Amino acid sequence: MIGGDKLIKFSGVAAGKACTVVLRGSTNQMIDEAERSLHYALSVLSQTVKETRIVLGGGCAEMLMSCAVEEEARNVQGKKALAVESFAKALRQIPAILAGNAGLDSSDLVA
Repeated sequence: MIGGDKLIKFSGVAAGKACTVVLRGSTNQMIDEAERSLHYALSVLSQTVKETRIVLGGGCAEMLMSCAVEEEARNVQGKKALAVESFAKALRQIPAILAGNAGLDSSDLVA
């Protein structure tokens, strides 16, 4: 055990190419989850440094597709136009679903 503090910061060590991270937890499951989370965070950081291009998330692509499909629906005639419009409407619902799954109030986020 390393003390009762919630955070211990080691400083004054020489900068190098490696470091040590000490994880603490009340159970092995908490340690395993913390290790997994740290691994994921370091993996994201590593990939971000290697590849600086990003794709906007949170339903951005779906909203752009919805606008494009809706624009195309204006050029379609008859019952097919209803199907294309319905597809555009379905695409617009994806950001609200993503927000709801994240525990956010989707009515505040999606206009």
